Amino acid sequence: MLPHGYVKLNWFDNLLEVHVHGPFNLEGVNMAHEQIKQSVREQGFDVWYRVDYLDNETLGSPEVMSVIGKNYKWCGPYNNCQQLTVCCSSTIQVGMMRKLSEQIGLPINLFTDVAQTKDFISEKGWGNH
Repeated sequence: MLPHGYVKLNWFDNLLEVHVHGPFNLEGVNMAHEQIKQSVREQGFDVWYRVDYLDNETLGSPEVMSVIGKNYKWCGPYNNCQQLTVCCSSTIQVGMMRKLSEQIGLPINLFTDVAQTKDFISEKGWGNH
């Protein structure tokens, strides 16, 4: 099957911004997972932060959410990501992210407004935006 959904990655110093687009199938989320892992390895930061911006079409099946959970765990406990932040476009996404956070046992900062997300990042001093 062809991959559905994609990510665009941007680094600002030690802040990884993941711009997430469209509904994902397993092929699409697995491609995104590998892209993120490769980018993190290439940067090689001892300490870094991650913020995901979900567009209004971003959704995934339980299998897709499982891969996202694996990617968050790979980033956090295993590869020095100090905090995960997600800016959701809908209350459905917020609910899915809360459930995922509980399932994987990692705290995720959740927002529904891009400006508030950027203010949070700025207050924390991540990425020198």
